[in-house]
Amino acid sequence: MGFNYCPSGTSSNSKMNMSSWSMQITSSINNIISLFASTFLVSYIVQVNAGAPLGDSLVSIGLFYVSLYAVMAVCYFLMGYLVDRSSRIWYYRVGIIIKGAFIVFLIFLGEELAKLSFLAGALYGIAESFYWSSYNVMKCEIIPRAHADKFVAINTLLNKIINVVFPILIGFMIDVSTFAVVAIYVLVIVAIQLVFSFFIKSQRPENSNFNFFGYLKKLRGKTDDIKRIKRFYPVAICYGATTICTSLVSILSITTFKTNLNLGLFTAGFSVISITALLLFKKFTKVGGRRVLYVIMSVVPLMAGVMVACKITQWTYIVFNIAETVSLTLLAYALDVQRTIILKKTGHYEDIAEHQTLTELLFCLSRIVTFGLMLVFGLLLDVTGLRILTLIISFAFPFLCLFLAKMEKVEKDFPIETRVVAVVQEPVPCENTENNQ
Repeated sequence: MGFNYCPSGTSSNSKMNMSSWSMQITSSINNIISLFASTFLVSYIVQVNAGAPLGDSLVSIGLFYVSLYAVMAVCYFLMGYLVDRSSRIWYYRVGIIIKGAFIVFLIFLGEELAKLSFLAGALYGIAESFYWSSYNVMKCEIIPRAHADKFVAINTLLNKIINVVFPILIGFMIDVSTFAVVAIYVLVIVAIQLVFSFFIKSQRPENSNFNFFGYLKKLRGKTDDIKRIKRFYPVAICYGATTICTSLVSILSITTFKTNLNLGLFTAGFSVISITALLLFKKFTKVGGRRVLYVIMSVVPLMAGVMVACKITQWTYIVFNIAETVSLTLLAYALDVQRTIILKKTGHYEDIAEHQTLTELLFCLSRIVTFGLMLVFGLLLDVTGLRILTLIISFAFPFLCLFLAKMEKVEKDFPIETRVVAVVQEPVPCENTENNQ
């Protein structure tokens, strides 16, 4: 027999279990891999092109990410059908294995990476689509909405702690050895991630059905629950546009401070500040009461972008890095909470996979546009293009804050849990009675 959702008696029955904590661990390990495959990969491409104009690096990096997100968009959409017809976890493990293959690819590619960045991006895009298409669905299904805020907060804090230790370690190791040697160590970390994935228990809910175009048709509706869901997607579009900030700060760091160790030190230092900001944000603010803070996070990154656009120096890099790092930490946390619980709060459990797919497609669309701009500016404007691109991306912050504030203003009036009678409380995964015998 299949797997079903059934009502829990109270929220206390829906505690974070071994699967939840294992997802926290695998997600944190994935952040280490992403640090290597994004921040330091970008740095490596810039260093390989050290004797060439900066525009060459922008083109290589732009090609890598345009390829990554174009392939990811297509594969993620196709994976939606496969994941919804499976126990989810096996596609998650396949994604981890393909990431391992990507690391091996980098080891043998060496300095040819700058020339074959498009191919590297395509392989990483396949890995990301397998990984996130299964992870996002499992997270929504496994994590009760009563614990979504806790799960996201812990996940964000763990990732920021990793960003304190590993950037320095990876940066130092690359500077004293080689990119390929560090890649071997990262490959070992991938193996550890795969082991922990076997502690995650996930099954396909009975009658699970992936109907993406049916969901798009449903979103044309005018009911209050549909209007609430649709408020999330402009947030997703704006957030996707800010992804390029990680690459921008990596390029600016290597351009101004020259070494991977300095890149690691700044990444770590700003992560400490971000952790402190997140703890204060969670403790002293509530959904619907963050308007002033969102205004600040709209203005400060935009001003920092203007400074970089005027002149690229060590100080303008530092101001831009700290402004975007802290702001994105808080905004990503607030966004992820809404992304995880909005379908459950509106009672659309059957649309979780479709919602996650649409969210990722919007992310990919924004990322393709922004990295496409990097590619064009690299071809045409060199360093000037980098400055203009930084300014353009800075305008995503005010729009992101605006749409998130509008969504939270509405959602604050709807409780996370429904406490009318037991039969309408939070559904959690449970097996059929036949399977409990």
